[in-house]
Formats: sequence, C-alpha cells, structure tokens
Amino acid sequence: MEVSEEQILEEEQRIQELEEGELYLGKEESYETVDNIIENSDKVPSEIRECWDLWQRVGLPVSKIAKQRNMTETGVFYCIFSCIQNDFYVDWYELCKEAEFTPDIAKRMIQSTEKLVADASGAPIDWASLMKLQSSGVTEVHFGLYMTMLRCGFSYQTILNIASQKEDTQEITDWGTQVTEDERFPSHISEASMMEWLVKKDGASLLEIALKYRECDEVELMRLLLHLEKVGKIFRRQGIFRAI
Repeated sequence: MEVSEEQILEEEQRIQELEEGELYLGKEESYETVDNIIENSDKVPSEIRECWDLWQRVGLPVSKIAKQRNMTETGVFYCIFSCIQNDFYVDWYELCKEAEFTPDIAKRMIQSTEKLVADASGAPIDWASLMKLQSSGVTEVHFGLYMTMLRCGFSYQTILNIASQKEDTQEITDWGTQVTEDERFPSHISEASMMEWLVKKDGASLLEIALKYRECDEVELMRLLLHLEKVGKIFRRQGIFRAI
C-alpha cells in the first residue's frame, strides 16, 4: 500500500506536537515481551510500518524507499520516526548518518533548546520556533529526528554522542572528549556497573539503557532491570529509570 499525503502530514504533525510544551520522556514500557523490547506493530498502520521494515530490516536507503513507494524522502523519515515512537527498534547511529544529522547540527539544536527553555520560564515552549534554524542548514528531517530523540527520553549528551560517531569507531561525548568502544558499549553487564552508571547519569530511559548495553544479551538486561526494580534499588517514573 502507498502512504497518502494526508497520513504523512498527520504523522509529521503528531511528531512535532508536544502536549502543553512538555517533553515526552517515554511511555510506561511493557515487560511482557522480555526477549523483544521494541516492536508494537498493532499501533502503526502497515503502510507506515513498511517504511521502517525496508530501512531497518531490509537495509534499503531512504532514497530508494521513497522512489519505490512514490513518496518524498521526508515522508519516509517521518514514517520511521512514527515507528520509533511506538517502540520499534532502530539503529540510531545509522539513522543519524542517513539523515545527515551532524554534531554541528546537534549542538545548535541543543543550544537553541536550552535558550527556549530558559526564555519560557516555566511557560509552554514554542518548539516550532526551532524550525527557524532552517536558514542555517537544519532541515525538517533534522527537526523530526531531534524531537523523536527527545520524546524517547534521550539526554542532550546522548543525542550529541550519537550524532558525533566517527568512522574509526571512536565517539565524541558531550562537547569533545573521546572515549573507547569498550567504554561506550560494554559487552558484560553487572548489577554494580548498572547502578553506578544510573547514579552517574541521574536516570536513563529504557532506550538509553538498551543503547548503552547494546552488546549485551537483551533478555539478561531486562531480567536485571526487573530484579533491581523488584528489590527496590531502582524506580521508574515517566519512563525514566533512576537509582534509589
């Protein structure tokens, strides 16, 4: 099935709208599918889900998907963003590369967001004003990707880290410090290391945790989170896990 222009516009509007100017920090995740954190197909129309499937599973570039489905590239990206917000897995590093979401663009959007929040002084935030950055190279796709990351509960540092990945497998954290692959993605998980990381970060969303421990077994990771929550060492509010 082809995606109608109306459906694409609806998805774009849904992604850009933030209720009363507050950031969405993640849904209350379900643990019923411990071995698969990600897919929630029932909420997403098949014609939108197929864009994600062709990009994430088949590995087609956005340009080919757009041509194949008679869509704009922006429309394909927004279909992928919609799937992400319904708990579908995505390779964030590859998505940033595909969207040309560079460290410079990430920094400018983060700095503009900080200014918006400061200027609002607690009032609803006019997120649409971020689109004014279009004059300096920020596209509608960049805006949609950035807002999707915020809605998934990503911190500014995490957004910058993902946008800053280098081809030599080193990553720039925050505003410039390089770290090794082992530090970025540990291959082993322990209760002590998890608690230390959560304390240091002052909380993380499920997607951030899954990204951090992407080299570890998903089932083991979810079992550890369930255990820590059950014994009262961590708690979850608005989709964010924090150490007690």
